Amino acid sequence: FYKDPTAIANYLHSKNIMKNDNDYYSIDPLGYIAPIEFTFARFIITELFFTNNSEEYFNELINFISKYANREKLINAVYIDSMLFLSALLLQIEDYNKYLSKVMDIIKLIEKSKKEMEMNENEKNCYNITKTRKLVFRS
Repeated sequence: FYKDPTAIANYLHSKNIMKNDNDYYSIDPLGYIAPIEFTFARFIITELFFTNNSEEYFNELINFISKYANREKLINAVYIDSMLFLSALLLQIEDYNKYLSKVMDIIKLIEKSKKEMEMNENEKNCYNITKTRKLVFRS
C-alpha cells in the first residue's frame, strides 16, 4: 500500500479512495512527502467529523488503519492534524461554534487513546521489571 515516506493526500476521505484487488489508491495526493500516518490522520478526522464521532468508530478506524501504519505514530498524527483541522475551522467558518464541540470530542477521543497506550506501555514495563526481579532472585 505504501512505502515510507510517501506522497500524502491532504484531504483523504471515502470519496477519493479507489480499491483495486487488495490495494487502495488515493486519487488526489497533495504532492508533498511525509509519513503515511498523516494521510490516514486526515482521513480519520474527516470521517469522525462528518459521520460518527463515537469512541467505538474511532477505535475501529485506528485498529483497521494500524494494519498499514504504526499505531503510535498514527494516534500522534491524528492529534497533530486535529489541531490543524481546528485552526482551519476557526479561520474559515464564521459560525464555528456549532462545529467546535465536534472537534473537541475528537480530541478527547485521541487523548483517551494516548493515555491507554501509555498505560499499556507502563504495564509491559512493570511486567518486564517483575520478570527480571524473579530471575534475579532465583539466581
